[in-house]
Amino acid sequence: EAIGSESPWVDVEVITLCMHIFRACGLTDALVWLSSMGSRKDQQRSAQQLRARLAPRKTELCKECQARFEKNVFRVLDCKNPTCHAIAWEIKGSPFVLGETSQAHFDEVRRGLRDAGIPFDDTKVFARGLDYYTRTVFEVRAKGLGAQDAVAAGGRYDHLVEEFGGPSVGAFGFAAGIERLLMAIDAHGPAAAAPTP
Repeated sequence: EAIGSESPWVDVEVITLCMHIFRACGLTDALVWLSSMGSRKDQQRSAQQLRARLAPRKTELCKECQARFEKNVFRVLDCKNPTCHAIAWEIKGSPFVLGETSQAHFDEVRRGLRDAGIPFDDTKVFARGLDYYTRTVFEVRAKGLGAQDAVAAGGRYDHLVEEFGGPSVGAFGFAAGIERLLMAIDAHGPAAAAPTP
């Protein structure tokens, strides 16, 4: 975690650190999935649009997602129910509409990752823990793990410290799954599992 800055360069630094750790462990064939959920204000606008799109099919959603529709409609994007998942992701592209400031932040993150030589894909549509994430979100995907191929994930959560009673500060971080990391390294064979000097 990096707490205390809203700079997009912190996003770049932490994602780069994550990838360097994986490379040092022998996982060289991993890709960053990168997206932006926008600011809180952006998310309010995005939530209105998502509710409007889902409303005609609300009764087809599971009971849990029907409750999520009212409380936090973004959680519908996380549902593992196949029907809910299909309805939620019928759209092409991200469900998050970015304002000018959020778009500039995201552009800077992408520019920084390119400069750092970190491969990423910003065309994938995915959802992170949507209750507190803002702006940049990412997942690190590794080959050889099937559908459960995310070995790390995280993003920016500028309001979380404040929600726990602390000061209003920017924050960015990630978590990694050690078991999945070991499985991904193993999937690439013994040669890949040996860290480079």
